[in-house]
Amino acid sequence: MQRDILKRFLMGTILCSNFCLLSTENSKIAQRYEDIAPKEVPYDRGKSVQPEEEIISVDRKKVLVKQLRALIFTDYSHTGDGRERADRQGIYIVGVKIPQEENFKRQMQKYLQKPVTLDLIETIRDEVIAYYHQQKISSVKVLFSPYQKISSGSLHYIIDSKVEK
Repeated sequence: MQRDILKRFLMGTILCSNFCLLSTENSKIAQRYEDIAPKEVPYDRGKSVQPEEEIISVDRKKVLVKQLRALIFTDYSHTGDGRERADRQGIYIVGVKIPQEENFKRQMQKYLQKPVTLDLIETIRDEVIAYYHQQKISSVKVLFSPYQKISSGSLHYIIDSKVEK
C-alpha cells in the first residue's frame, strides 16, 4: 500500500513538473504574442475613437472660390460630366420638378455672389431640403458631388424627390 502511495506521488510529481514546464513555455509564447499583437483602437461606450494622429481637421470657412456665380439643380439624368460652363450666371433648374419654382429661385438668390466655402455648400443643401419639407414633401435627397469642378463659380446639386413631373 505504501508502495502504491509512493508510486502515485511520484507520478503526480512527474505529471506536475511536465505541466509546469509546458505552462512556463506557454507563458513565454504569450508574452511574445503581446509584443506582436495588433494594437486596438480605443473603445469608448459603444463608439470607436480614432487615434489623434489620424484625425484630419478641415477649415470649413476657407474660401474655395471667390464668388458663387451659378446654382444648378438637376435630377440624376441631367448630371452631365461635372464640367460646368464658365459663362453661367444665375439659378438653373434642369429636369427636376421643384414646387413653386419662382419662390425657390428667390430663396436661393441670396447665395449668389458670396464666397464659396464648405459651410456654404452644406447650407445650400440643407436649405433645399428644408424648402421641400415646407412644401410637405418629406422624401427628398440633395447631393453635391465632391468631384465637380467649382473653379468657374458654379455649384451643381442633384435633387431626388417624389414630386410628380
